[in-house]
Amino acid sequence: MRTLTTSQIFERLQAFNPRYVRDWTDWLRVSAFCDFQAPFITLETAQEFKRILGKWQACRPKALRGAEQLRRTLASAAEPLTLMGSANLRCFQAPTQPLKDAICGLWRVFEDGLCVDGKATEVGITKAILLVTEGRIGPAFDSSVKMKLNAHYVSGPSTYLRALAEVAGELAAFETRERQAIEDIALKDGRPADVGRVVDMVPGPR
Repeated sequence: MRTLTTSQIFERLQAFNPRYVRDWTDWLRVSAFCDFQAPFITLETAQEFKRILGKWQACRPKALRGAEQLRRTLASAAEPLTLMGSANLRCFQAPTQPLKDAICGLWRVFEDGLCVDGKATEVGITKAILLVTEGRIGPAFDSSVKMKLNAHYVSGPSTYLRALAEVAGELAAFETRERQAIEDIALKDGRPADVGRVVDMVPGPR
């Protein structure tokens, strides 16, 4: 990312698949009044969480749990999300120990709480984290993003933290050189989003 220009970022955001933009808009609308740092999660939010993760093939080839089960999973994520506070991707250049602990806690919650049988992989886990942080922490590391960001090593919480640190460093270099926040570029593109979601869109599906 550090080698890209503002115009190149803008072009990549414009080329991002609009189907996923609609998914994101729907998610923010449904979850707007949901406090993920509190243990009460509405069934509507859990249903939308399931719908989007299903469309994003988060548990493939396994099946996602039902909405009521995912509601309990989301409630279990409240404690690490509270520990995380308002942290976003930029915080991972030099993460505090509580932030590292929060990420490890979230990883465990979603690893065990997304799929019907067995554990979720880094694909589903990082997509879930992107959703529940409402775009503050991303990107989600599916096979395509891992290839484009040279992050094939992401497989657990420690390697996820390493990848977030590397992406945060790349982002800092870009924003320092270009003298603007990457969210401002997304806003000009008509696709406002928090920093992690914007970074997720840059290498995302076309």
